[in-house]
Amino acid sequence: MLQNYYFWREATLWKKTFRSEKEHERLFRFRFLVQNFIDQDAIMRINIPYEMQRDVMGVLNGEKPISENVFDKCVSEVYLLMLTHSWPRFMRTDLYRKNFLAQDIDLDLEQ
Repeated sequence: MLQNYYFWREATLWKKTFRSEKEHERLFRFRFLVQNFIDQDAIMRINIPYEMQRDVMGVLNGEKPISENVFDKCVSEVYLLMLTHSWPRFMRTDLYRKNFLAQDIDLDLEQ
């Protein structure tokens, strides 16, 4: 699912840029990630266990401080979903067979 990839990409960027961003930039990016991927009404809600969602929402509600590791468990969960579910499904599509197999492109996710 695309939302898994987009979340993984954005949350990975969050961690990489956390220390170099100003506090208001961090807060903006944090809210963006929560509102778009974690929140109950998120437009691209990712499939994570309730406990993970609750932990992140607790940070949003001020129960815990924002840290660079706030999305780590979610990223691991989404990566596992992509590796075991989304990627194998994609490999069975015509898009994959026509475009990637024909060009012999290496898309090994475990590099």
